Amino acid sequence: MDNKFSDDINWFQKHIDSRRRMLPLFTSLAGKMASRVQTDLFEFVNQHGRDIERDEDGDPTRFKVPVEFSSQYKKIRGMHNDSSVFFVLLPRMTFISLVSIYDAYLSRLLKLVFELKPEILNGSERQFSFKDINSYESFDEMKEAIIDSEIESFLRKSHAEQFKWLENKLGSSGKKISLKSGLDKWGDFIELTERRNLLVHNDGIINKHYIKLCTEHGLKPNKNVGEQLDIDSDYYQDACNCIFEIGVKLGHVLWRKLMPTKESCTKADDNLVELIFNLLVSKDYDLAIRICGLAEFQSFKIATQQSLFFIKINHAIAHKGLEQQDKCTEILDQIDFTPLSDIFKIANFVLREQNEEAAQLMRKLAKSEDFQENFYKNWPLFQWFIKTDEFNETYEEIYGEQFTIKGDTSEPDSTS
Repeated sequence: MDNKFSDDINWFQKHIDSRRRMLPLFTSLAGKMASRVQTDLFEFVNQHGRDIERDEDGDPTRFKVPVEFSSQYKKIRGMHNDSSVFFVLLPRMTFISLVSIYDAYLSRLLKLVFELKPEILNGSERQFSFKDINSYESFDEMKEAIIDSEIESFLRKSHAEQFKWLENKLGSSGKKISLKSGLDKWGDFIELTERRNLLVHNDGIINKHYIKLCTEHGLKPNKNVGEQLDIDSDYYQDACNCIFEIGVKLGHVLWRKLMPTKESCTKADDNLVELIFNLLVSKDYDLAIRICGLAEFQSFKIATQQSLFFIKINHAIAHKGLEQQDKCTEILDQIDFTPLSDIFKIANFVLREQNEEAAQLMRKLAKSEDFQENFYKNWPLFQWFIKTDEFNETYEEIYGEQFTIKGDTSEPDSTS
C-alpha cells in the first residue's frame, strides 16, 4: 500500500510538472505559428488582392479577392482564424487540464482511503435492486462498484466540500482532523478551481457566486461581475505551484494518517525527500521551500532524524538558490552538525562557502561507502562548489581526471 501512495504522488508530480514546463514552450510555438499564418495571409493579399486599404503600419485591412483566388483565400483565412483562436485558448485549455489532473489524483487517493478504511463505506446510502446484485459475479466486484459510485459522488462536490468530507471521515473519537492546517494557499486554490468552472461553463464570465466565494476565503477579486477572467503566464505558473502544493501536502498527510507505522512513515519520508530533490534539480526553489515547510507542522511527523536533516539541508539549498544566504545560514545554525555524518558536514561547509574545509572532507568521503562520486554531479547542493578551484583541484587529485558533466539523450520516463 505504501507503494500505491508513492506511485500516486509521483504520478501527480510528473503530470503537474509537465504542464508547468511545457505550456510556455507550446505558447511560444503557437504564437509563432499564428504570426507565420498572418504573414502568409498578408503576402497573399499583397499579391492577389485588389482595392487594398491599409492601417498605419501598412498592413492590409480591407480588400477584394478575385474569384479565381477565392478558394485559396478561404483556406488561408481559415488557417489564420484557427491559429489565432488556438493561441488564445491554449492557456485556458492547459489550465483546465490542471484541475482535471488534480481531480484524477484525488480519485486515486480516495480509492486508497476506502481500501484502508473500508468502514467508511458502512455509511453509504447506495441502493441496489436484486437485478443489480445478481449481475455481479462476486461480493468484491459489488464492493468495487460501490467504491466507484462513492468516488463519483465525492468528485461532484465542490473542492471545499471535499476537504470537509475527508476531515469528517478520517477523524477519530468524534474529532475531525484538519487537512487545511498550514495551507496558506487555500484561498488561492478555491479561487482557481472556481475560475476553472467559469471557463468551462461560462466562458470565464464572472458571476456573483465567484465574487462571493472569493470574499469568503479572504480574496479580493480585481474584476467585477460580467467581466471575463483570463489566464496569463504569471497566473498559470502560480496555479501550477498552488495545485502542486495542495496535492502533495494532502497526499502525504493522508499517507501518514492512514498508515502511521514507523515503516510506512519512513517510506513516506523517502518519497518527500526525493520530491523536494526533484524540485531543486529543476530550480523550482520557491515551491521546494513550501514543500519543505511540511516538516514544520506539529501534526506532520517525520519518521527519522536523517530524513529531517535531509529536508533541512534541501531547505537551505533552496534559499541559497534564491540568493537568500542569510536564510540559508539561519537554517544551518539550527543544526548541531557535530554528531552527524560527513555527508551532512560537507553540506554545511558547502552552503556556508567554506570551500577549503569542504575540499578537505572530500578526501575522506572518497573512501566512504555511503558517498558516491556522482553526488557531485547530481545533488544540487554542489552546484556552486563544483565551480571553485578548491573543488576542481581536489577532485582531480582524488579521481585522477578533471570533473565533467556527461550528457544523456535516453528515452524519457513514461507518463503512465
